[in-house]
Amino acid sequence: MDVALVTPHAELVFHVLAHVPAPPGGAPASLYDAAYAAWAEGHLGPAAQRPLGQDVAVLARRQTHASAIRLQRYARVFAAPEAARVYATAPLSEVPASALDRVDQRDAILPSDDALEVLRCAVALELEAWRKLPPVSLPDDLARALSPLAALAPKLRTLSLSVVRSLGTRGRLWDDEIWIGLPDARTSRHEVAWQAAHEATLAEVWEAEPSLGEDAAERLSLALLAVRVIDCAPRYREDHAAWWARYGGKPSLSTREREVLRRLRSVT
Repeated sequence: MDVALVTPHAELVFHVLAHVPAPPGGAPASLYDAAYAAWAEGHLGPAAQRPLGQDVAVLARRQTHASAIRLQRYARVFAAPEAARVYATAPLSEVPASALDRVDQRDAILPSDDALEVLRCAVALELEAWRKLPPVSLPDDLARALSPLAALAPKLRTLSLSVVRSLGTRGRLWDDEIWIGLPDARTSRHEVAWQAAHEATLAEVWEAEPSLGEDAAERLSLALLAVRVIDCAPRYREDHAAWWARYGGKPSLSTREREVLRRLRSVT
C-alpha cells in the first residue's frame, strides 16, 4: 500500500483553510484547527500580521458546510503553488488547461464567486510565508499501520492515499483519492489509519447507495466499519473504539440503512 504527500499547492490551500474559523453552529466540512494555527504561528508569527489574517476573516464570514467543500476542491486544481500565483488575478475559467493539474476540479467549482477569489488571493499571498515552514515528511511506518485495515475497508487497496499535514485527525474523500492527516503531536498513526479506513468505507457506501444523503452515508459507514471489526477483527475493538468515541458512539440507523448494512457487512 502506497502513501504519498499531496501536491505543494494542496498543502498550501489546506494550510490557509486551517486558519478559517468555523461559523457559529459549526460546519462539518470546516478545516479550522486551532492547534495547527498555533503551530504555524510558532514558525511564521501571527497570521494577523500577514494578509492571511484579513483574508481568513472574510472567508469565515461566508463559510457554510457546502461552501467549505467547494473551496477545498481548489486544492486539486493546481499542483504547483507558483503556477496558481501566476494566474491569481486571471479569471479561473480562462486559465489554460496546460497550467492546471486537474481541469475537472477547476470546472467543478465554476462559476467563481467572491469567496473563491478571496481564497485564490490568500493562497498566492501566503506562499512566501508557507515556504518557511518545516518540510513535510512521511513516517516510515504509516503504510504499515494502514495495511491491516484494508481487510476491513477494501477500498484502501484501490483508492490513492495522500497525506496533508494540516488535516490532523480529519480525512477527505475524493472520487479517486483519500486524504488523511499527518501523525504528529495532535494525532497518532493509529487514529490516522482508522480515519483512512472510515473514508474508504464511506466510498464503498456511496458506491453501493449513491442516492444516500451525506448524513446517512456517514452514519452507515461508521456502523459498517464497526460491525466488520466485531465480525472479522475483534483484536482491534479497543483500538477502534478509542477512535470511534469522537464520533459520539453507535449511530442510529434507519430501516433502509440497516438493510444496506446487512448487504455490505460481509464484503471484505
